[in-house]
Amino acid sequence: MAIKWYLAPDQTSWDQYWEDKSLQAMSDAVKKYDSVVKDVINRNIVPGTVFFEGGCGLGRWLVYATDQGCQRVIGLDSYAEPLKILKAFRPAIETIHGSVEDIPLQNESVDFYFSGGVIEHFEEGPGRCLDEAHRILKKNGLMLVTVPYLNYYRSSLRRYFVMPLLKLLKPRFRNRNRQFYQYYYSRRDMRRFLAEAQFTVVEAWVSDGFSTPRQSLGIYLEFPFLREQGGREWELNRAGWWLARLGNFFSRAIFGSVIGFLVKKSSATAA
Repeated sequence: MAIKWYLAPDQTSWDQYWEDKSLQAMSDAVKKYDSVVKDVINRNIVPGTVFFEGGCGLGRWLVYATDQGCQRVIGLDSYAEPLKILKAFRPAIETIHGSVEDIPLQNESVDFYFSGGVIEHFEEGPGRCLDEAHRILKKNGLMLVTVPYLNYYRSSLRRYFVMPLLKLLKPRFRNRNRQFYQYYYSRRDMRRFLAEAQFTVVEAWVSDGFSTPRQSLGIYLEFPFLREQGGREWELNRAGWWLARLGNFFSRAIFGSVIGFLVKKSSATAA
């Protein structure tokens, strides 16, 4: 069952989010991101692949796809400023200002669609986003989609103990003072959405977001006191590092922050 997550109004502005970001730094950081995502991309693109990212932001994964030899790379985002920065950084990358719910591309024009942490931000659900992805993908085209994961901690301790306590003690955590930001989805949720959009799951995985042991999205986001003070983005202190290792020893589903799917547009449903 999906859970909604709310933030204060001043924390939901994407315009502010991009203000202090460096595309060069973000592109360099991709090298430390979860190796599963990079491996899936590497195994499924060739020089002739039309690579599309919906909700690309500054486009670090578009830069990565270009560096891997993909000759036609297209990024779409609903905010114009990051697209301008991307275009100046890599002029060969095609940019589109628009919505992933209404993509201005022809039917069956894309080989590989990447959606990294985007479709969870639509309060009405991801249906229209996935339908558009299905429409623009070629016959047997692939989509790699990642979303925040409703892991064991989030679906149990945080849901029934931590958040009720925070709402009781700190008024700013009460939803009437905040705005919808995103969903946390379970694996069952996502498999249902993907099936409804007529995709077949090829691979699925749970991830902390990084391949380096000292960085973990799940632990970092849930436990501020386990963050390394003055450290790199998403870096844990020693106690956080050991908690992450202990959790992963038993199951990545305990604290894993992201679920990913590689899915195929079935030839039986192609137009």
